[in-house]
Amino acid sequence: MARMVGTLGEEFGLAGSETFESGWIIDSIDGTRAFIYGVPLFNTLIAYIENGEPVVGVIGFPAISTIVYVAQG
Repeated sequence: MARMVGTLGEEFGLAGSETFESGWIIDSIDGTRAFIYGVPLFNTLIAYIENGEPVVGVIGFPAISTIVYVAQG
């Protein structure tokens, strides 16, 4: 049986005592103000969390063609 994986975004948030143990965390446009004003330092953030621990994280800066990533192990 496939395990369900959640997705959490900055715009979604958590309610009350909810916790986020495993799944993807996404911020599609971090640095919205920079994006609006055309400053090329806005980015996209993506991370995968398993059992409350970060496993992989990726930051993409599309305006300057740069990707930074890190992975556990």
